[in-house]
Amino acid sequence: SIARSGGATYRYDYQGAYAEKDPVTGLNNFQLRMYDSKIGRWLSTDPAGQHASPYEGMGNNPVAKGDPTGGEDVNSPIYDRVTGEFLGVDDQGFTGDLLYMDKSVYNLLSNSGGIKIAHAFAETMAEKPSFSSINNSPLIYVFSGITLQALSNSYTDVLAKSGFDVSQLLNGKVSINYHDYNRGIAGNYNNGIDSPTDNATTSVDKRPITVTAQWSTVAAAHDYVKDAAGNEQLTILYTTVENIQNGLGVHELQYHGIKNLRNADHLEIFEAQLRAGSWPGTTNAFKNFILDHYNEIKR
Repeated sequence: SIARSGGATYRYDYQGAYAEKDPVTGLNNFQLRMYDSKIGRWLSTDPAGQHASPYEGMGNNPVAKGDPTGGEDVNSPIYDRVTGEFLGVDDQGFTGDLLYMDKSVYNLLSNSGGIKIAHAFAETMAEKPSFSSINNSPLIYVFSGITLQALSNSYTDVLAKSGFDVSQLLNGKVSINYHDYNRGIAGNYNNGIDSPTDNATTSVDKRPITVTAQWSTVAAAHDYVKDAAGNEQLTILYTTVENIQNGLGVHELQYHGIKNLRNADHLEIFEAQLRAGSWPGTTNAFKNFILDHYNEIKR
């Protein structure tokens, strides 16, 4: 086990918040069965019957795939761009960029979920969250773009599938606050906290918990990187599974929200993020942002 600052034992080990380490056996205690990460096998048969061996863990690919309960493996998520409904998965695994497309297009490409779309092809047919791809129209039926509702529901789905207790959130979902100062557009979904210079904000000592992902062109957490042509491009932090798990899940919901830790406790929170199973898969921009703040506090 890993010691937290303050001497308490860190309860979670393999695959993060939904794999509690049993203190007696030393095994990972998922909801439906026990897992031995040393041999990569479950200790009882698969209730979902997915693989050739009922003891096979995460399709023999635990780096790219997750299994929140010990039942069915979770793969790379594709969401409806308007409602945020979870549509299915591609063949990459539960990792990397969130993809959004029309439900009708997904059903056509995947034979209504009967086959997994190749990731490279899915990327050409889907949209990824960016300021240019978000449609801030309050109407559900829009012709292009990802809605704020879709962002909220997809973020919530990632957290739920990763074992975080989303029932503690306001209306059971992540809130969104949106400011594109370049185009003069602003919007809000699920009563999000308006704090455009932050990357995310959480209500402390208040129930239900409001975790707000801030989409703002002036947010401090946005990182400017140069593309192949040398032009600066704005990088948004909450566009991948691992960034959402680590930032919105561990930092905001688990530590600020459920544990009620405040900004003065950021050293403990950052250390929890560095220990989390999602940390290695976060983007370089995300790692740089967290490490910059972590090292600043330690100095």
